[in-house]
Amino acid sequence: MTESHLFKNPEPDTRPISKDDFEILLELQSKILSLTNDPNSDLMMQICKLAEKLTSEAVASVMLLNKDENKLYVHSAPSLPEEAIDGLNGLEVGTGSCGNAVHHKEAMYISDTMTDSRWDDNRDFAKKFGVGACWSVPIADESNEIVGTFALSSFDKRFPSNFQRKLLETCARLVGMFLQRERIVEQKHQMEEDANRFEKLESIGVLAGGIAHDFNNLLSIVMGNLELVERTAKLDEKSSGYIA
Repeated sequence: MTESHLFKNPEPDTRPISKDDFEILLELQSKILSLTNDPNSDLMMQICKLAEKLTSEAVASVMLLNKDENKLYVHSAPSLPEEAIDGLNGLEVGTGSCGNAVHHKEAMYISDTMTDSRWDDNRDFAKKFGVGACWSVPIADESNEIVGTFALSSFDKRFPSNFQRKLLETCARLVGMFLQRERIVEQKHQMEEDANRFEKLESIGVLAGGIAHDFNNLLSIVMGNLELVERTAKLDEKSSGYIA
């Protein structure tokens, strides 16, 4: 695990982004939000692809945190080969750009994976897949808990521009929002399933109650007839025993 005193992020670029860049970010948000009404749209994949379109020589990925294992797994990475996804799955928190972003709860802007200490444990991966730089921003849920990361991995060694930082932050917020929506939809489906199950159990209870009521009615008739026989008929001791 890389401690904070062992690395230094580049100083934030305080210069305002240009009007054109700002409009690009607004267009990105508008385009993604417009897809929310399309049930067949993979929103995470669309965010990754749009981020890649705006950042040359880079691939985007969304990784989600498995809290039980304290590891990250790829949730969406449309441009990564399966071999790379397999190599990323199970990334330890505290390693690489994404693992450190989760551990330190802040963005990690690594400009050279070959020399930065945060990539010491993942250097073989960087060499194999040509990752020169990797910028990762943590994704937070509605309770401000870190649930994953949004990252851009560059084939060139470079620092992110101010626009690219804003792009990463925008995409991370959008992913967080859609993950929250997914949880709400899942909870709704679960509640509907629970309600259906309750209705079925209630129906079974009503049916069982009806059967018990009918059985009691039949049993009352039998008992009444037996009592009538016992009171009115002249029975020997053996027959009385049977009726009792």
